[in-house]
Amino acid sequence: MAPTILTTATMKYALALLCALLATATVSAQEKYDLQACIEYARANNFGVQRAEIAVKRAQLNERQTRLDRLPNLSGNTNAGFNFGRSIDPTTNTFSTQRSSFQSYGVNAGVTLYNAGFLKNSIAQSGFDLKAASADARQTQNDLALNVAQAYLQVLFSREQINVARQQVTLTQTQLDRTDKLITAGQVPRNDRLDLVARLAQDRQQLIVAENNLQINLINLRQLMQLPVDRELEIVVPEVVLPTEDPDDIVYQQVYAKALNTQPRVLAAEYRLESAAYGDELARANMFPRLSLFAGLNTNYSSLAGDFIPVGIQVNDPVPVQATIGGVTQDILLASTSPASFDFDRFPYLTQLENNFGYNVGLSLQVPIYSNGRNRTNIELARLNEAQAQFGILEAKQQIQTEILRAIADARAAKQQYEASQASVAALQLALDNTERRLQLGAANTIDYTLAREQLTQAQAELVRAKYDFVFRMKVIDFYEGKTLTIR
Repeated sequence: MAPTILTTATMKYALALLCALLATATVSAQEKYDLQACIEYARANNFGVQRAEIAVKRAQLNERQTRLDRLPNLSGNTNAGFNFGRSIDPTTNTFSTQRSSFQSYGVNAGVTLYNAGFLKNSIAQSGFDLKAASADARQTQNDLALNVAQAYLQVLFSREQINVARQQVTLTQTQLDRTDKLITAGQVPRNDRLDLVARLAQDRQQLIVAENNLQINLINLRQLMQLPVDRELEIVVPEVVLPTEDPDDIVYQQVYAKALNTQPRVLAAEYRLESAAYGDELARANMFPRLSLFAGLNTNYSSLAGDFIPVGIQVNDPVPVQATIGGVTQDILLASTSPASFDFDRFPYLTQLENNFGYNVGLSLQVPIYSNGRNRTNIELARLNEAQAQFGILEAKQQIQTEILRAIADARAAKQQYEASQASVAALQLALDNTERRLQLGAANTIDYTLAREQLTQAQAELVRAKYDFVFRMKVIDFYEGKTLTIR
């Protein structure tokens, strides 16, 4: 095969296309996700949400079908085959021993005229089932949004933990360098650097742990979002602002009243109760007669169908017959004719279909007399389903009550923990500064400094954790109040 020669225009086009692809890849790689983008992506791709949407579509189909059940039904049929041995000719309804072929056509229609409100109640029930499925889907999306917000905050928390760990490594390294200078100057013994070397190794280890925790939290967020493995997840790092609302001022009754209107799980339970109530009506309808109108068209063909046709005329000999004419009985000769022979002619296919065409119309009445107690059992089961649906509403409300009480208690505890962590960091920072001055004056050793630095580092890490925990606990309150989940 001859080698392909690239023209200058082709090379320019290829170069432009390559640049466009690289630019597109760069933009895609630089795409960042804020909290709202993470939530929207998760809602569009999460398996749980997709299953809930399938349930909604199934309920939509059921609701549509119950509406279509009110319309007449129409069906057509045809049968074709062969008869062997003694069989009935479908065109003459007589027995025949000849092998024959046959075919029939039919069209049937029917419509329900009265069924004790079964169709009407089925439509109403399927409508409430659809509303319940839609409410369940919204609840799934809301729960997913809250989980994504928690995972998002965990990622931000991990980033701050890394910053704290890096600062600790930098401070310890600075202190070690300073100690080495003092050792060189002969102001401190050489053994004083050993504690700092050990502390530096521990700080670097904590940095590795913090970086690993960030990757784990990113994986958790990626899983909630159902983000493909080959797609980078880079989140926007906003300025996390502490809640302005004081959790001590939150009134439970107000949050609960808003939650009843914003949490779809309560609406779903109420819709299921309405559906169960119509289920009782459907069970009762089976105990009443049903009246239907039906109609049909039919025709058939048989290979045996035909008729005898006379061929030729012959004159028979006169036959004496007595007849009374004018009151006088006398013998007369009567001549007659008859066919000379007969021929059997088959009816054509279309002729048979036309000649055998028929139709019917009528009413069908079904009266339930005895059904082995099934109808009574179905009524009792429907009542139990209604009672169970009532408990479903109570359970949904009680669950929300418990969750709100716990959320308020967690928010108040998180606030107290954050304030205590702030005070602890401030006190330990002063203690470290004092220890550092004493170390420079020779009144403290490196062990004292290392211990003070370790206590401050732990307090700083706890302050970061308490900060994000406080933010998240207040976001949970916003969730029950129906507010949009945001970081700022």
